[in-house]
Amino acid sequence: KVLPEAEVYLIPRANLEDKGFAALGEKDGTFEILEVKSGEYVVVIKSDDEKAGIPKAYTDPKTSPLNVKVKKGDREDEVVDADQLPDTPGNEADGK
Repeated sequence: KVLPEAEVYLIPRANLEDKGFAALGEKDGTFEILEVKSGEYVVVIKSDDEKAGIPKAYTDPKTSPLNVKVKKGDREDEVVDADQLPDTPGNEADGK
């Protein structure tokens, strides 16, 4: 399911209280988070649109089952493994 203009956060798994890295999704559901350091993150998704249907668990880093590993790439850090992310447009492994 595409979530237009949702807020997407990558919270370091080692410190769930950290603000992490954030991006505001585009109208087509794509998003880009720049300058993410290598590591393991919990993905948190939030939206002001109550009709978006985001499961409550996804809105809190302590309960979100969504995980992503960021590994140093050739040009810059890039997501290489997006386990448990829903297989929907806008959630491909490259974060776009």
